Amino acid sequence: AGYAMLQNKLDERKGDGNVKVAKMFRDAMKLKENGRWDEAIDLLQTCQAEEAGEEEYISCALGMIFSERGRNEEAMAALKKSLAIEPDCPVLHYNYGIALKDTDLNEAIKQLEISAKLNP
Repeated sequence: AGYAMLQNKLDERKGDGNVKVAKMFRDAMKLKENGRWDEAIDLLQTCQAEEAGEEEYISCALGMIFSERGRNEEAMAALKKSLAIEPDCPVLHYNYGIALKDTDLNEAIKQLEISAKLNP
């Protein structure tokens, strides 16, 4: 559900000149779905490097992919960056909590509670 929400947010902003970001995101998700994780990460990082915009959504997607791959430190860094930009996004808090579960259980629970409050 998190990836779909991010794609919807990007699609909503296409009119703001963010067609490139939405396409790169969609392409990265296709790569991920086909098990081409590293290529998906590379594409999202390229999008970041080009400063194409929508940093909070690209960082969130990277964080989610890193978390799924067990790369929790990278996941936490990417999700924390997203939260600094978009602190009221329940999906970010949820995924940050998941990434934290093995290193800081109390903070993980706190993040999950924030997510639940933001999206009852």
